[in-house]
Amino acid sequence: MPLKLVKDGYYDPEGFARAFARRHKRRVKRYHTVTARGIEQQFTVSVREASRPTWRITCDAEAVSGELDRSLPGGMRCSVGAPWPYGMHESRFRAGRKGEFPVFITSQDSERVPELVKDPAFLAALDVSELAPSECLQTVSGIGFVFLRPTQQRVDAAFAVLEKLPNSFEMKVPRTIPSRYPTSLRPISSLLLEWGIVDPAVRAQRIADAHPDALRRLMGSARYYAKKIKTYLERTRFPDSDSAQVIQSFVQAVALAETRMQGVEALPQHRKAPKQRPS
Repeated sequence: MPLKLVKDGYYDPEGFARAFARRHKRRVKRYHTVTARGIEQQFTVSVREASRPTWRITCDAEAVSGELDRSLPGGMRCSVGAPWPYGMHESRFRAGRKGEFPVFITSQDSERVPELVKDPAFLAALDVSELAPSECLQTVSGIGFVFLRPTQQRVDAAFAVLEKLPNSFEMKVPRTIPSRYPTSLRPISSLLLEWGIVDPAVRAQRIADAHPDALRRLMGSARYYAKKIKTYLERTRFPDSDSAQVIQSFVQAVALAETRMQGVEALPQHRKAPKQRPS
């Protein structure tokens, strides 16, 4: 049965929140926010169960947003379907079985979005969510969604499939530093493990899909540690070790990034024409 969404002919966010709370035996919290249209009420419900992530919904006069207290690895911040929060820009990537949903990204931490939107678990979440216009799935603030007037079953189904999404990437994220790793490069160990991809084809694709701001940060860190990286590669007694291969691959990734960014920086900048004063 759908939740009671309408009261006296109008959408009833409090009724939605209270029905959701009764179903999960939780309490509703009420608070106020100031918007362009004045003061609006919002209602939140948090559902906590043992060994499961927390579900949290917020209901206001326009939508129901849900959020899990889980996050994905770095580089996967995006919003699919509609921009959330506002200020994101539409990327060249598409999501969905047929590429039917636009993908919005931030200027930072979005270099692994192509990997996310192709993941089977994320595609399954899109299938279950059945996004309508102005709705979205987002990985910017935890993992969550924004739905317009959904049913309780739709909200529960979306939470159930989204809480499985982090499991898809647990084994893909490098968590250990290779043996014989140089102490001098430990401050950028996460960066080296992220970009030091040994497979040339995968490395080239990662650079091609990366956001320009991510490549700028990569090149900036590489320039700062260039002398230490060169010293290690020249003096290491174990050039075939895992650590040396990762660092060599990192250097090659930086070279690819510099080549790609030469083309990006050469693009003409679109400027607004100056306003003409009335004569």
